[in-house]
Amino acid sequence: NNYRVQLDDPVLLDLVGRKALCARFLADRGLPVPEYETFGLDTMTRAQRFMARFPGAYFVVKPATGTAASRGVTTHIRTLRECGRAVALASLYGPEILIERLIPGESYRILVLDGQVLHASRRTGIRVTGDGSRTIRQLVQDHRIGVPGLAGTLQGFDRDVEATLGAQGLSADAVPSPGSEVLVKSSPAAGHHVEVCTVYDEDATGLIGKGLREEAVRAAQTLNLRFAGVDVITLDPSVSLSRSRGVINELNTTPGLHHHYGLHHDSGLAPAIRVLQALLPSEPAGSPGP
Repeated sequence: NNYRVQLDDPVLLDLVGRKALCARFLADRGLPVPEYETFGLDTMTRAQRFMARFPGAYFVVKPATGTAASRGVTTHIRTLRECGRAVALASLYGPEILIERLIPGESYRILVLDGQVLHASRRTGIRVTGDGSRTIRQLVQDHRIGVPGLAGTLQGFDRDVEATLGAQGLSADAVPSPGSEVLVKSSPAAGHHVEVCTVYDEDATGLIGKGLREEAVRAAQTLNLRFAGVDVITLDPSVSLSRSRGVINELNTTPGLHHHYGLHHDSGLAPAIRVLQALLPSEPAGSPGP
């Protein structure tokens, strides 16, 4: 029935849709999630106090319950005025609102079924390759016309670039070593941070290391989910989130399988077949037909 499958209890599906509750369950099991606060239109001071705890940080504001496809979500918020606009948008989808500290990195969707990772996809960021002489700023400026997502920003730089480089301990004036790749932007979206839908474009199954695989499985098991799309933000998928300082951003029930097909570097895995096998177990040999 399109993306809806008959694997998990509807009560669980409802609970996992409550983002703050889900984050609390994950954090209680030692799994990293973004620091967050919940509030409403009449308790905006809670959001203001939360932002004051992290001077210089970026933030995300989103509805706390029941939305998908980035509806009502604003990222890379820096000021109280920007927060107010984001809250007005999020409030259209419900009375409870969530503010998180933004964690820079690429977005991964890890598909877990019955305790196993079936597949992973990612929204590929933008990288430059060092030559040992030019700064990151020069590399971006020299190549921005030919690099999708950098053209149209202010000389190739926007808040996503600043946050992504900062998370790696880099500045625009750093000089990468020859041949080294530097992630300069976590998303190809150029300067637009309101309701930007995540589009996964690369098969990342082979990039997910043992530690991250185990964390994705633990996340699904924490909520007793048979089938889940575990959304992760990390700078390095080959290591655990505790090592990369990444986070589990959300758990998605009945995750859309289209995120795992038609990707660059397709590994040829067919997750839909595995899901159908779990739904429709084969009959023992010699058993009567329907």
